[in-house]
Amino acid sequence: LHANDVSYFNGGNVGIGTESPSRKLHVEGDALVTGILTAQEFHTEFVSASVVFTSGSTKFGDSSDDIHSMSGSLRVTGSGNHYIQTGNVGIGTTAPAQPLHVAVSGNGGLEIDATGGAPSLLFDIPGNEQGRIRFLEDDTTLGGITYETNGTDYIAFNVESNTERMRIAGSGNIGIGETSPDGLLHIKGSTPNIIFEDTSGG
Repeated sequence: LHANDVSYFNGGNVGIGTESPSRKLHVEGDALVTGILTAQEFHTEFVSASVVFTSGSTKFGDSSDDIHSMSGSLRVTGSGNHYIQTGNVGIGTTAPAQPLHVAVSGNGGLEIDATGGAPSLLFDIPGNEQGRIRFLEDDTTLGGITYETNGTDYIAFNVESNTERMRIAGSGNIGIGETSPDGLLHIKGSTPNIIFEDTSGG
């Protein structure tokens, strides 16, 4: 070994903290690298360990075909933005059909919990398009709510085979069985009745 020159080993394994090295370099204990560590192929088996990055960036894979699996919990902290650029994200499913697909076997859902202010769910709709909430059963659409922004804005409510039953026009008029309500309340049907029932017993 040369203190101020190149040092090398022609063959065999090198052990630090062990007399029976099983790899080219076998370290038994802690290791500290203050510079750059370069590896053509990197295989790591953590039986029980933590990886702490004081500063720097980490890149996994070089194409979308690379798959990274882990068990346990994933926690992301920090003040910067966290994002996934492409592909779909599945929670509870390995085959997400939408950019965010949450699958549960029981009465699960999506919760927005704010500790201050007003929690919001925003739909940023491009011009002349729709914002939609759909209710499905076994991948068949049963109904939903649609906001239309084609210049004559309205909100439509669909039920029973996804059929529109009520519409609130941009003017404020409400149509039941009518998609172009002419009054504040416009009811259209073969028997367009309005029933008022007194439940007070008087």
